[in-house]
Amino acid sequence: MFTATEAEHQILDSGAVLVIASGPDAPHAGLPMIDVDDLVTATEGAPHRSTWDRTTSPC
Repeated sequence: MFTATEAEHQILDSGAVLVIASGPDAPHAGLPMIDVDDLVTATEGAPHRSTWDRTTSPC
């Protein structure tokens, strides 16, 4: 397990432009962050996201 300082160093060293994190307090080195719980998985047969109604879709 990394300390917060080590994690931020690893993130910056990786060249990442986006961090998927385990929670809002997770290290992210100042980069844009998405909480893993906010990710959406489409199931087979689900409409492609380009067809979503963006006025009602949470994404």
